Formats: sequence, C-alpha cells, structure tokens
Amino acid sequence: MSGITSSTALWYASRATGVVSLVLLSAVMLIGILVNRQGRLPGLPRFAVLGLHRNLSLLAVVFVVVHVITAIADSFVSISLAAAIIPFVSAYEPLWLGLGAVSLDLMAALIVTSLLRRYIGRRAWRAVHWLAYASWPVAVAHSIGWPGHDVHSRGPRRPGLAAGAGPRLGAARPPRPRLDGLAGFAAAPHAGRSAMSPATHGPAVASPLMPGPGAAGTWPRRQSPAGGGLPRLLPPAGQPGGDLAAHLGRHGPVPYRGEVARLIPEVRAAGLTGRGGAAFPVHRKLEAVAAADRGGAIVVGNAAEGEPASHKDEALLRLAPHLVLDGLQLAAEAVGAARAVLYVRRDVHAGTRLEEKMTQRDGRGLDRVAVEVVPAPARFLAGEESALASLVSGGAAVPRFTPPRVFERGVDGRPTLVQNVETLAHLALIARYGPGWFRAAGTPDEPGTMLCTLHQVDGSATVAEAAFGTPLADLVSLSSATAVLVGGYHGAWIPAAQASRLRLSNAMLRPLGAFTGAGVLAALPADRCGLVETARVARYLALESAGQCGPCLNGLPAVAAALAELAGLAGRRPDSRVVSDLIRWAGLVEGRGACHHPDGTVRFIRSALRVFEAEVREHQRGRCGAGSSLPFLPVPAGPSTDADWS
Repeated sequence: MSGITSSTALWYASRATGVVSLVLLSAVMLIGILVNRQGRLPGLPRFAVLGLHRNLSLLAVVFVVVHVITAIADSFVSISLAAAIIPFVSAYEPLWLGLGAVSLDLMAALIVTSLLRRYIGRRAWRAVHWLAYASWPVAVAHSIGWPGHDVHSRGPRRPGLAAGAGPRLGAARPPRPRLDGLAGFAAAPHAGRSAMSPATHGPAVASPLMPGPGAAGTWPRRQSPAGGGLPRLLPPAGQPGGDLAAHLGRHGPVPYRGEVARLIPEVRAAGLTGRGGAAFPVHRKLEAVAAADRGGAIVVGNAAEGEPASHKDEALLRLAPHLVLDGLQLAAEAVGAARAVLYVRRDVHAGTRLEEKMTQRDGRGLDRVAVEVVPAPARFLAGEESALASLVSGGAAVPRFTPPRVFERGVDGRPTLVQNVETLAHLALIARYGPGWFRAAGTPDEPGTMLCTLHQVDGSATVAEAAFGTPLADLVSLSSATAVLVGGYHGAWIPAAQASRLRLSNAMLRPLGAFTGAGVLAALPADRCGLVETARVARYLALESAGQCGPCLNGLPAVAAALAELAGLAGRRPDSRVVSDLIRWAGLVEGRGACHHPDGTVRFIRSALRVFEAEVREHQRGRCGAGSSLPFLPVPAGPSTDADWS
C-alpha cells in the first residue's frame, strides 16, 4: 500500500465505489427478477424480501453518487458534471463515459418516479421501473470499457484532456532575466531565417550524480545547478553547446523511473505546460496517451518551428540537445512508448549533427528507446500535430480534420504524444530536480521559465530564457516602439504603452486577445507602419495554407488581398468598403478551418486593425506615415511550393 498517496486516493475511491455499485446493482436486479417470478425468496417472508430489495437499492444509489463525485473531483481526470449526466458529451472516451451517464440517468429516473409514484400512477411507475433494469447491462459495459483504458499494471492511468483553471499572478515581482547569460543569437535584420551563432552563458554549479529511487518509492533530488537561477535550459559559460561530457557533468545521467506513468504525478505537481504555443498542461497529454495505448504508443519531439519569428527550438538543439533527448526518453517511459521520433526543421537538422550526438549517447548506454530523426519541411504548418503525424507516417505535412486527435490515433494510427522540444527539456529538469525546484521560478499558477525570441527595435534578434511573470519591458525595449507583437504570427499586437504595464503571463495577456505562444516578442520601431508589416505577414500566412478547407483556400487569400489593398501594397487607393469587407470576411473564416491556422491569422489581423486604427484611417485617405519602407518582421522570401509539404 506504499504506492497509495493523497494524489491517488480519489482515483482508487472512484474505482472502488464503482465496483461496489456494480455488485449491489447486480444483487438488486437478481432479487427483483426472482421476486417478480416467484413472489418471494425461499426462507424469507415477502416483507423481508421487499425490505432487502429496497435497502440494497438505496445503498447502491449511495455508492453510485460517491463514485460520480470522486470521479469528478479527481483532478487527474477531466470529467465535468455535465459529462457525468449528459450521455456522450465527454471529450475523453465519450462512448464509455456516455454509457455510465445513461446508467446514471436511468437510475435517477427510477428514483424520481418512485418519489412521485402516488401522482403518476402504478402503470407509469412500473414502466420506468422495468426500463431502469437496463441500467445494469449499460453499467457493466461502462465498467468494462472505461477502466480498460484507465489502468495499467499496478498503477492507475488517469485519463483526460481538459484545460486547467485560469492562472493568476503572484504579488511578488520576479527577478529581471539575465539576458547576457542566456542563449544569444545574432540574426541579420530583415533577413527572415538567418544563420545564427551562439553567445556566452551564465555560470552554473556542478553537483554529484543522482542516486536511484529510495526504498519508500520516493526519488532523491539532484542538487540543482546555479541554485535554481537562470539559465536553466542552456549550458553555462565555458561549456561548449551540445557537448555530452559537459551535459553529464552538469545534470548527470537520465533519471529513469523504472515504471510506466511514475513520472506523471511529478509533472502534474510541477505545473508544466507546453512550450510550443498552446500552453496545454503536459501531464494531461501524458495521461491521455498512456491511457489510450492500445498497442504501442509513439513519442515525438517537435522542433519544426515553422514560425519565422521564432528561433528558440533551434537554439536549444544547438546548445542543449542532450537535455531534449533526455526528455524524449523520459516521456517515452512515462507513456510506455517503444518508438521515439525527433521531428526537426530541415535546415536546423543539417546544422546540428543530431545523429552524431545520438551515437555518442548510444556509446554511453543512455537511451532505452531508439530515436529516429525525421526532417520537417520549412512550412508554417509543418509543426501542427496532425501535419506532423501525417509526415512521420509517410504522407505530406498537412493538417487533417479532427477527431480523432493525435493522442488517440496519430503516427501510423497509434496513440502519439507530441511535445515541443523545449517542453521535453523542462521535463528532463523536473525529473532531476523536482516540482518544487521548477516552481521556484515564475508565478504560482504559471510556474517555470520559457525561452523567448526577442526582436528589438534596432532589428536584432536574440533568444533569452525568462521566468513567467517577467515584465515585458525587461525583455524588449519599448521606449522607441509603437507596439509589440506578442505570441508570433498567430498572436496579437499590443500598444507599447499598454505593453509596458504587462508581464510575460497568459493571465494578463489573454484578456487582451494575446498569449505567450512560443515566446515571440517583437517591438515595432516608430518609423515602421504596423499595418504594412501585418499585410506582409498576412500574405505569407495565406500562401502557407495547406489548401484543404474553404477558409484557407479561399478565405485567407481574400483577407490578405484586402489588407494589402488597405496598406497600399496593391498599387491603388483602397476601396471605401475594404475595412468592412475585412471584418466581415474574418468572421466568415474564423472557427471553420481544418486546423487553427485561419483562427490565428484572423486574430493577428484583427489586433492590427484595432491597435493601428490611426494608420488605418491614414491609409484609407491614401497616405502612410512610416518613415522607412524597409521590412521589419521576418518573412521567408518567395512563396512556397506544393513540393515543400514533404
């Protein structure tokens, strides 16, 4: 019983009460049938039989109620009250949970009609009573189907994919990030994707190798480097990026747990969210893939980084590839995967010598699952989960309509865990140093750090690691900026004056229509026109469409063309109706695509119309107040071709 903790008590309570409820329901049904046929049970008077039937029924109801309450209360399982009552509306395993809801509703109907028996008549009551017997076979089907996906070996597999509660900021101001001690990359201004060179890094503290698990099932923590300060993800000064010996000296070997799902509660306690853009709770994905494993899950580290303004994944693979590979191994163990894939943008793959690094790891016996490197095309949508799954399966890197979701049926039709490579690096650190160490940075509800690509007003671009809750003004210079693009090309513009009061926090950004995304922050210089910059990017996003749905095939080109006309890029004065057309077409595109590409593009354009309202009015009169016509935001040169999808 040493494996039972407070974090698993609700899981066991829910399953135990479910089993007891099913046993009691079986007894109630059997007694009901026998009494109906024989009028009594051998050796018992009729009143005693009826009393036994009634008492067992009431006891079964009590256990069913406790079963439902504990299932909803279990924070590892995303079951809402509506999903427990309304059949087949659950986002997770809708069939099996829906059957449970049907059984519950039938029992509820029996209880209500029994209470109203004198008012509805005996005939109606008996009809409902007999119909309620169907709750037993439905409950049996529910019990066979759902736990079958929710249990593995000796430990629970907690299902569910659901967004957590909204975060709140702590009152304390986090320390200013050390930009000089982080991954710096000098990018040529206005060059789109550029060759980058690493800068120096801050100091770290060496620590002894990590021991194995203790007798009580706890995992001793390795002493954290740099006292838990920054940088966390990247190597310190004096250590070459990508060096295996330096990595092992700083972090030690991979801290395997030796059992499927054992790491998941630690990830949940750490509060780690995805760093690829959606900020989804990582433990939810791990649980879902582990629970959905029906014949060999697959884990994929996503470094496609199709966003032209982002360079963080490239920086991580160049400077700390072994931390990513450690995280990939730990994720594979956590979900019981026998196959691991590293999905890397083609140009980054050519410059990182990943296969050579994996050969070094093989020589040390570090990896338990072989890792396959799959080059990704340099397309904006190549990193979308379903597009990734399609390419790794041998198809083209184009998104597909969902459901099924990738965690249900992804690469080769198998349950697939897709995590951004930065997320995997954080996972490797949490496994070594624990949830408490991870939460020492950031805010209570947005713990940890993230890598940010920072575009300054002078055109320079750097990658820096910052704690959640860091003021945006500490990351990009706002004194000579008119606006800040937050979250990249599916993010939103925010006026510079407003951004100076904001922090790196989804809690503060989401009410403004923005979010941290993949950590892109771009401060727009005062001599550039935000409307023109948005129009340039919108054209690129329209060209990057996979062309699989109407909103992308027809809607985005129309929206981009209208915006280009308004910005004066079409060579003519804009039509008086162009703004109203833009607003109307954006509404028609939103929420109707095969993926989120139309939604993200519309969010980006709408924020520009709002933030650059003065520029919109000027352009409607045929004027532009920009002092420079040089492009600022990086956009790859030339349209992509269909051949680039594979």
